[in-house]
Amino acid sequence: LEEGHWAYPFVESAVAKGIMAGKGTTEDGAVVFDPFTELTREQLAQILYNVELVENGTVEITGECPFSDVVAGEWYEKAVTWAAENNIVSGYLDGTFGVGKFIERREVATMLYNYAKYKEYDVTQTADLSRFVDVDQVGWAEPYMTWAVGAEVMSGQAGGVLNPQGTADRATAATMITNFLNSYGK
Repeated sequence: LEEGHWAYPFVESAVAKGIMAGKGTTEDGAVVFDPFTELTREQLAQILYNVELVENGTVEITGECPFSDVVAGEWYEKAVTWAAENNIVSGYLDGTFGVGKFIERREVATMLYNYAKYKEYDVTQTADLSRFVDVDQVGWAEPYMTWAVGAEVMSGQAGGVLNPQGTADRATAATMITNFLNSYGK
């Protein structure tokens, strides 16, 4: 990611805080962040778990993961289990979490909202979404999206779109997480 790119300061912040990491190194040893790779649901759960680890140094998990598609011992198991125990994430009607499923922007807003509630942060901020040309695509996520825009965690994209059903890439996740932490003075 080039230093002049819009997401550079957000990626730099997320990496510096230990919330997100690179996805390997180049031959000359430079870290590869891979900013335009789509994020999965379990990756966002891991990012939120990392936020909690950075803040508290430890994370308590009291039970087993409730989702049938979360594999015991996989890198994301603890994060998804912790997030489920604390009502930060939910699964689907079939009992799965959606491991491997690319996460929509509205799902990111929902998980961040749920994390804010878990932390007992103020979640009363709202915004009028009618200024976005695709407000009709927000659907079930309206309370979470109005909060995310109102709390300045999320903003629209070029052309006045919110793109609620579009997938979030790593750069978008770094931006939203950084905005979230900044909104709450973290």
